[in-house]
Amino acid sequence: MADTDPLLSAPLNVTIRELEVNSAMVTWEILEGDPVIGFAITQQKKDVRMLRFIQEVNTTTRSCALWDLDEDTEYIVHVQSISMGGSSPPSQPVLFRTPKESEKLASKSPAPGEPGCESPRSPAQPRSGSSGSLSWRSSRILPHC
Repeated sequence: MADTDPLLSAPLNVTIRELEVNSAMVTWEILEGDPVIGFAITQQKKDVRMLRFIQEVNTTTRSCALWDLDEDTEYIVHVQSISMGGSSPPSQPVLFRTPKESEKLASKSPAPGEPGCESPRSPAQPRSGSSGSLSWRSSRILPHC
């Protein structure tokens, strides 16, 4: 890893978004004026010594996808900014837990009255003179209506 750049601030407001069973998105902010050319992320399972190190340069992005996560597992993430002079101190650690597959499916079930399931009282009626085709591939089990 590069030397520490004493003029570079640690990333701020590091947040986990789009949390899924096997993936998540980490986002952050930097101080205006910091000469950032990239970022480095360390991702570690809580209480496990192995970690994943992701580094990207020549980018202005402020987000990174975390992939191949284990369900129902706690992770710790740090983000560092990278400049031509080195890297910033690490951000404050962010701790998050991936959901169980069963929790994720339950959270996707619509509440009564919400869109998601056709109401049995008003079946769709085809219009005369019109036709259509619909096909899809789904890797998730949808709730039964």
